[in-house]
Amino acid sequence: MSKQKRWKQMRRRQCHALAGRTLPDRSLWVAGQIGRLSFTPFGQAYREAIDKGDWAAILAMKVPEASSYGSNFEAFGTDYLLAELLSKVAPGVTGASPEFLSEVALAKFSDSEDQCRETNHRFARDFSRLGVAEFDPITRLARRKIERVLGRFSWDEVSKHFAHGSHASTRLNRAHGDLYYKFGGIPDTTALCETLSKIAIASIRPWQKAEPENWSDCKVNLVVGNRITTVPKTAKTDRTIAIEPCMNMYIQKGIGKVIRSRLRRTGIELNDQGVNQMLAREGSQSGLLATIDLSSASDCISLGVVQHLLPPEWFDALYMTRSSHGVWPDGTVKRYQKFSTMGNGYTFELESLIFWALCSAVVDNLGLSDKRIGVYGDDLIVNVEAYESLTYTLTYYGFTQNTKKSYATGPFRESCGKHWFLGRDVSPFYIREGVVDVTRELLVVNNFRRWANRLYNGFIPPRVWDVYVTLRDSLIPENWVRDIKISDGFGDLGLVSSFEEALPQRLPGGQEGWSCETLQITPTPRKIIERRRVDGESVLTKGLFLLEKRNSEEDEHAVHRALLLNASLGPTKSGGEAYADEIPIHSRRLQLKTSKLHVGRWEDVGFPLI
Repeated sequence: MSKQKRWKQMRRRQCHALAGRTLPDRSLWVAGQIGRLSFTPFGQAYREAIDKGDWAAILAMKVPEASSYGSNFEAFGTDYLLAELLSKVAPGVTGASPEFLSEVALAKFSDSEDQCRETNHRFARDFSRLGVAEFDPITRLARRKIERVLGRFSWDEVSKHFAHGSHASTRLNRAHGDLYYKFGGIPDTTALCETLSKIAIASIRPWQKAEPENWSDCKVNLVVGNRITTVPKTAKTDRTIAIEPCMNMYIQKGIGKVIRSRLRRTGIELNDQGVNQMLAREGSQSGLLATIDLSSASDCISLGVVQHLLPPEWFDALYMTRSSHGVWPDGTVKRYQKFSTMGNGYTFELESLIFWALCSAVVDNLGLSDKRIGVYGDDLIVNVEAYESLTYTLTYYGFTQNTKKSYATGPFRESCGKHWFLGRDVSPFYIREGVVDVTRELLVVNNFRRWANRLYNGFIPPRVWDVYVTLRDSLIPENWVRDIKISDGFGDLGLVSSFEEALPQRLPGGQEGWSCETLQITPTPRKIIERRRVDGESVLTKGLFLLEKRNSEEDEHAVHRALLLNASLGPTKSGGEAYADEIPIHSRRLQLKTSKLHVGRWEDVGFPLI
C-alpha cells in the first residue's frame, strides 16, 4: 500500500473518531475562562455566578453604563462580551423549559396586540376630532414623504417580483419548503387575497395540472389567516412569528421588493447593513448621532398607523394581501389589531418605510442641518438633537423604545449587529448551542480570536492570547486537528489563523495560490439517503421560475446560490450528477472528512504580542 493511501486511511479513521467524540456541554467552562480577562467588579460577580452555575444570575447580568469606563475600551469590551456571551444560548443548555419560553413569547405577542388596539383607538379619536389638515405636523410631513417616495401603485410592477419563500406555509412545513412543493397541489390563500391569487396562478400556466380556461377557475384553498408559532430567540424568551398562507406570501414578497426599491431612492439600502453600522461608529466617536432600538417593533405596527400614513391605493393593496386573523397554537382564531406580523413578506420593508418617514419628518420639523438618517427595520439612527422629539413621536405611534439598547449619550453605540466604543469595534460573539462536538468547539475558538482581533486592532495582548491558547488546547486536544489552519471567511471547520501560522503549500505546476487542508461535513452514506424523484408540470414550472428570476438583477445572486445548492447534492445512485428535480433527505448524524482548499494569500486575524 502506498504512503498516500495509508495517510488517507489514517485520516478517515481520525475523522470518524472525531465525529463520534461528544462531551458534556462546556459553555460555562468557556465563559469562565474568558471571565479571567475582566478585573472589574462586574467581572468578579460574573465569575462567581459561573462558579456556582447560577444561570438565573448569569442571564440577569448587564454591563454597567459605558460612560463609567471612561476611555478604557479594553475593560468595557471584555465586560460587554461576558454579558452577551451566553444571552442567546439554547434552552437545552440552561435547562429552561421550551414550553415556558414559548409561553413568554406568546404573552408578549398578546401584549403587543393590546398596544395596537390602544393605538388604533387613539388614531381614530384624534383624526375624527382634528381631521388631517389640523393634525400634528410630524404626521403631515410623514404622509407626504411616503406618498412622494412610493409614487403610484402598479400591480404590473409588483407582479414581476412575486416569489415563494423557502420556509413553511400554512399548507407545507419547512421540510417541504422547496419550490416544487410550493408550485404543486392546491395553494392556501385568504378570502380577500383570493382573486389576486387566482390571477397569479393563471399567469403561470403549468402551475396546476389541469389548465383552467379562465383565471377564475383556478383552484385555491381558503383559510382564515396565518398560523402563529414561536422560534428560538434568546435564553429568556422565544420569538413569535406567523406562518403565512403560501399565496399571500407569494404576493406579499412582490410588494416588499417594490417598497425596498423605492426606499433605495432615499438612501435607505435594505440590502446592506453597512450604512447603519458606519453611522453607529461615527456616533460613538463624535457623539452627534443617536441609535434607537424598539421593542417588538414588527408586532406594534397597528392598522390605524398604516391606514393614516400610506396612500389609499397602497394601503388597499397591502390590506388585501395581509392576514387579518391569526390561528394561535391552541387553535383559537383572533382578529389582528396589528397590520402585519413577523413572517409577512413585506413587514420588514413596511416598518422601514414608516420609521424612515417619521425620522425624516422629525428632523425636518426641527430644522436640523445634519439630516443623516439610518434605518434598517427597527434599528434607527438620527441626530442626537432629534432624539427626544423622535422618542415622543414613536410613543404616540404605539412603539416602545428599548431604553437598554438605545444610546444618545456616552461613548457607546450599537446598530445592525455592530457595537462601537469610541470608534473601537467591541462587537461580542454568542454561544447559541451547547459546546459538545468539534464543530462547536472550533466555532468558539475561532470566534474568540476574531473578537480579540477586532478589539485590539490585530495586536493581541499576551494575557488574551493565553486565554485563546487555553481554549484551543483544551477544547481541541487532537494535535492533527490543531494543525488544520484555514483562512477567515472559509467557515469554521479548521482553526482560523494568520497566513504565517498556516504556512500553506504552493499549488503545483506553477498555479497561482496555495493549498491547505480543511475539515468538511460529508453527506450521509448513499445507502440511507432517500431521494424522491419528482415529476409533473410543477417541475417545469419550478425550472422556468428560476430561469425567469435570473433575469432580475436583484435575484441573480439568490438564484446562483440555489443552482449551486442543486449542484452540490452529490452523486445519484446511478453515479451521475444530482438532478434539480430530486429532493435529498440526509441523516442528522455528523460525519467528517478532510479535503483540500485552494486559497490566495489572506489577511491576518491578530498577532500575539509576545
